[in-house]
Amino acid sequence: VPVFNKKKINYKDIDKKKNIIFLGRIHPHKNLDLIIDSFNLAKLDQSWKLKIYGLKDDLRYMKYIKKKISSSKNIFLLKPIFDQKKFKIMSSSWLNILVSESEVLSLSVLEAANSALPTLISKNLESSDVSAITSKAVVDGDDYVLTGQKMWLTNGGSSTLVAVLVRTDNAASED
Repeated sequence: VPVFNKKKINYKDIDKKKNIIFLGRIHPHKNLDLIIDSFNLAKLDQSWKLKIYGLKDDLRYMKYIKKKISSSKNIFLLKPIFDQKKFKIMSSSWLNILVSESEVLSLSVLEAANSALPTLISKNLESSDVSAITSKAVVDGDDYVLTGQKMWLTNGGSSTLVAVLVRTDNAASED
């Protein structure tokens, strides 16, 4: 049975990681226009960057996105990234965003979790259904003892941090 310490994570270098990223196909159902509009509405200082890494899946939508970001100095449309370069980008980012209209299971969300990168996901992603969590964590002194199903990610064994979603209160409503 795995045991994890309850110490808090210290993000001292938050100011160095002012990158918000999207990893995926450039397609209308990925809601990139919503991500771009939200980023612009946030009125962050110019040190913040929105970096969109993706394959050109829909050329008409790609032209629309290029036009939408043409006047921005801190939103970038970039080529897709793979392998170690992807994990390097994730480790230098503050947030991953995926607000797709529907996804069964997003590899970018799993890879971000493996890289300890928080991800903002939409309700339409299967992985956003926290009411389905059955794994449990029980307090044992200064530790949590975990029970339930687990799924390890690629490179999970070499990760320095693993995020685990568990129930800590059996009486809590599943709604």
